[in-house]
Amino acid sequence: MKKQNKQQGVALVYCLIIMLVLTIIGVSITSTLTSSTKLIANQQDNQIALEAAEVALMDAEQWLFSKDNPEHSPIGTEQTDDLKVWLRDNKNTLWKKEEYWEKAKEITNYTTMNDDQGKPKYIIEYYGNNSSSSAAPGDSKSRGQPKVFYRVSAMGNGPGKSTAYLQTIIMKNVE
Repeated sequence: MKKQNKQQGVALVYCLIIMLVLTIIGVSITSTLTSSTKLIANQQDNQIALEAAEVALMDAEQWLFSKDNPEHSPIGTEQTDDLKVWLRDNKNTLWKKEEYWEKAKEITNYTTMNDDQGKPKYIIEYYGNNSSSSAAPGDSKSRGQPKVFYRVSAMGNGPGKSTAYLQTIIMKNVE
């Protein structure tokens, strides 16, 4: 008489549990990698936008210190290169208004990664002047010279919808 093997399928249940655990681990690793990839792509887009804004700041500074720029640029009027210098907004909100960015100086020779990106732009605001005899620390040459102050707000766009804004105050000695 043959001996009957009464197996209950315990090994099959263990295998199914192990397969389920491995599947859950695989799905979580894939999800983590996808999130990390998106995070890295967003960081790269933001870095490109920041670098574009820095280009705009440098262009504005170069324009302010160029020989072609008159010492007291007309405020809020057209310049030869379509650049406007605006009066300071006491609420400090001028750079937040879309209408000023539409009129802002665009860096035309900047190469973008795609057509949707947009060129870097900047707005220059006249912040006033100081005719006192004060000078920057260690700057004896500019003592007694009147100074003009400008705030430059720059906007750079990256791929996707990333946008970076940078601002700086520039002091210029009036000769």
